[in-house]
Amino acid sequence: MHALREEIEFPQFLLSAGNGTLNSTEYEIYLADECIAPPDGDIAEEVSIYTSTMMFCCLRSCFDGLGFAGHQTTHKEDNPINLDTSHMGHEVVIVMNGLRACGQGCTLTNVPLVQSKSYFEVKIRQDGVWAVGLATRSTDLNTSTGGNDAESWALNSTGIIRHNKEEVHKVQTLAQEGDIIGIAFDHIELNFYVNGKPLEAPVMGIKGTVYPALYVDDGAILDLIPQEFAHIPPAGFEKIMVEQSLL
Repeated sequence: MHALREEIEFPQFLLSAGNGTLNSTEYEIYLADECIAPPDGDIAEEVSIYTSTMMFCCLRSCFDGLGFAGHQTTHKEDNPINLDTSHMGHEVVIVMNGLRACGQGCTLTNVPLVQSKSYFEVKIRQDGVWAVGLATRSTDLNTSTGGNDAESWALNSTGIIRHNKEEVHKVQTLAQEGDIIGIAFDHIELNFYVNGKPLEAPVMGIKGTVYPALYVDDGAILDLIPQEFAHIPPAGFEKIMVEQSLL
């Protein structure tokens, strides 16, 4: 790998991760368990292209904000909610202690929304093709279009809120890089917010056990914010709680 003088920090990090000197959960990198090549493709070439593209281009941006200093900062509050590596697309990459998604496809969280009123946020760390919303574990995880089946409901980067391949709403306020999307769900309505302002486009008729869903493609990087929100949740809504804590 070649790097400019001012880019030496990232290659040094990769080398440190490779030789095992950075075995910290802060730098845990989750990759898909399998790579699917086209039927008429060369699997060695596909893996090579996938590795070089995803590891250098995607991860370099994904690690932005982590910091590569010799010491690690501690979390202010223990967080049991993260993106689930056992429920993500084949080309999704999850980093930042399970809170950042990049690559291509969909990933769900490790816990469903079981409380009466739940709220979480997603930051658009880097723009591209993306979507955020809710989905069951039966949804297609290898698509970057949210709401493309009967098991998902999502706001897409185009401003279209989609379910089962159909447009439910078309919002005028398009979220941009750096914006915070709020998602509130009370088992009756799913509502979206951009930087604390409601989009006034409720989605109803959601059934089944649903999980927060993040979709990425074309360089998009999304950060899940399960607590310590940037904006005040709607009245009565709280951060996602693990089911045991509801008893």
